[in-house]
Amino acid sequence: MSLEIYINKSRIDLKSNKGIGLTFQIGSILNPSSISGNLSNSFSVPKTKNNLTVLGNLSNINSNTNIPYEKNEAKIVQNGIELFSDGYAIVESSAKDFKIVVYSGNSSLFELVKGKNVNDLDFGTHVFNITNVVNTFSGDEDYIYPIVDYGKDVELLSNNLSNNIEALIPCLFVKSILKKIADNIGFTLKGSFIDSDIYSKLLITPNNFGLGDIDLEANSWLASDGGYVVSLTPNDVHDIGYLPFGNLSDSMGGTSAFTASQEVVGTLKFGGNFSVFRIDDHNDQHALIGNSVTVRIGIYEDGIEVWHVETVQTYFLAFSLVNLEAEKTVVKFIIKPSSVYEMRVTTTTTSINDGTPTVKDFRIEHSDLVFSFKASRDVTYGSTINLSNLYNVQQDAFIKELTNIYSLTVQTDSLNKEITINYFNDISKNLNNAIDWSDKIDFNTTPSIKYKSGSFAQINNFRYSQVDEVLGEFADSKLIIQDENLEQEKDLIVLKSIAVESELRVLNTHTSVIPLQTYLGQAFDKKPNRFLVNNFLDKNITLTNNVNGGAAALSSNIPFAYFKKEGSIDSLEWSSLLLANYGTFKAIQEKFKMVTAAFRLTEVDIANLDFSIPIYLDVHDADTQINGNFYINKITNFKENKSTKVDLIRL
Repeated sequence: MSLEIYINKSRIDLKSNKGIGLTFQIGSILNPSSISGNLSNSFSVPKTKNNLTVLGNLSNINSNTNIPYEKNEAKIVQNGIELFSDGYAIVESSAKDFKIVVYSGNSSLFELVKGKNVNDLDFGTHVFNITNVVNTFSGDEDYIYPIVDYGKDVELLSNNLSNNIEALIPCLFVKSILKKIADNIGFTLKGSFIDSDIYSKLLITPNNFGLGDIDLEANSWLASDGGYVVSLTPNDVHDIGYLPFGNLSDSMGGTSAFTASQEVVGTLKFGGNFSVFRIDDHNDQHALIGNSVTVRIGIYEDGIEVWHVETVQTYFLAFSLVNLEAEKTVVKFIIKPSSVYEMRVTTTTTSINDGTPTVKDFRIEHSDLVFSFKASRDVTYGSTINLSNLYNVQQDAFIKELTNIYSLTVQTDSLNKEITINYFNDISKNLNNAIDWSDKIDFNTTPSIKYKSGSFAQINNFRYSQVDEVLGEFADSKLIIQDENLEQEKDLIVLKSIAVESELRVLNTHTSVIPLQTYLGQAFDKKPNRFLVNNFLDKNITLTNNVNGGAAALSSNIPFAYFKKEGSIDSLEWSSLLLANYGTFKAIQEKFKMVTAAFRLTEVDIANLDFSIPIYLDVHDADTQINGNFYINKITNFKENKSTKVDLIRL
């Protein structure tokens, strides 16, 4: 037998005279949102000594091998030609024989990326400042800061020459994501989509925006003091000092000052409780009568007070300890990198000495002092942005979304480690390159012709997902099939991404509007991605930073990303996408014909399969007249020296 199967690099013994059927498919035209792969049928192998060794002695129920619970490296070779390369095998069961299934092609590709997120890829970090934002306008980075207004019920960009740079958010290039996915699994990319102009311009917006947990922890602190006693003399201004005094328990390692690693915004809290009484010359404790006490708690940035809270009280009739409380909360407090932040408590006491008894001094006991800052995820100018943290989408879902948007075919060559991504329209462009299989058809099985597919309706809707911020019906469209025997209407493709509106902003230029923020730098998460097309324009524009100062005056290569642009073939609303990318798909549905026939195919035919190249047939017998070009929808149960079932759809 010329068929060889290897599992974990070891050849397994096969049953004699038992062929193994192989199925090949890259995606079904009958289900345009799917991506299929290659697989074998479930086949049996005998429990030979070699197979027991290769498969981990699975006949013993007490075997500790993980082989049945893993995707085992596999390949299938026929007559020296690898039909399945770099695939994986699953051992399904063990009885008289072992039952095994082998997967390859797109199945291997999607298994390699299964469970992996785009945020698993490394896109690096950068500091959010004017220099780094403007540097992305060259288009040479993995990301760019396009001119997009993210204001929700507020305009964060104005129709003026000057705009605040803090309104901008980085977007990743789709080409960068796909390349890193391929690089990460050891593949290279090729194909008409990879070579297209749109591939270099397509952007995806983040579904998360804000500082990560590590940044939040590094820039938050809590300092507290359980208690400390200070003795004062009358009419004295006393500096209790910077925290820590007394028994301080905090995460600051025993230091009284905090320095941030980057600029962040958050909530500052400071304050404490105080008990005040007077001591006579016999060291006896007395209530305060006719005495004034002031407690001031200040927050200092690099030695300069920036916030304080103060309480003043005069006591004329008091016969017990006096308790004072001073506390303040500052929201949206900005801490700056390299600046030092401290808390200082000062007290002032005055005395109207009535002589009974003589006041020796005052005593102030303070407790529950707190000095805390809780950083928020909001992004301020000067923050460090980790691009990977901004994207929470599964890699396989990301690829499938692209195939649906642009009607793409994905074909994986596991032997040469290549992923070919082509437009489905290429099939029509390749009619002159069609491969003639006329002499391969086996008329021992009568070909059948199917005239309709249950996957379609008379009205087929192509939609974007709907969210509260953008209903998005303006971007939806329909494909009409003139076949009254189909159901009336159905949603054929519903994207996970969201449509994008636009308004005149920034010098009367159509600007994409994505309503996610009510203020500059506001963090958000769990928002669906949007796709945009980068569009460099020559405009006079000035980007400024209103908090820290600085400006950049620009006149060329300003990235005004768009979703819909009048007259552009690259617009992303469905009417444009259907017109530009779904022509062949639509033509196939008109007077749909699928031929299912048996073909005598060789391993060379299988090894050279290119689903973007049509098959030409010109065959005639008493029962069948078939002439024309066809798309290979599926090859089922290929076996050596046997006829193979092939589904071909008329172009």
